[in-house]
Amino acid sequence: MHATWSDPWLYIVVIIDFYVVPSAIQDTGSGIVLMLIVMTLVLFVTSIAYGLRRGRRYQYPIIVVLLFIPTIFIFCNASSWFRIISCGIIAALGNAFGSLLTCIFRKE
Repeated sequence: MHATWSDPWLYIVVIIDFYVVPSAIQDTGSGIVLMLIVMTLVLFVTSIAYGLRRGRRYQYPIIVVLLFIPTIFIFCNASSWFRIISCGIIAALGNAFGSLLTCIFRKE
């Protein structure tokens, strides 16, 4: 069994996504685009990549959520707590989708 932290580049991309991308927010419009579209897509793509490389792991969404929690205190306000749940769901869905793709391609 491989360690959960075995692909550090994926976690580095997620950390950049959570901590660097929000610093580019200048107004409400850019905040909506960055937080709801760009960050979500980057998280989903990295989750698929993790699923392709490691299969379905329950640890990955938990680690992603733990990495996201401090961003609420740094960049957001208290009304953004729902984003924790959405990040976990997006990470779990991307991980499951990547794992499913691996199973499909292995059968052929």
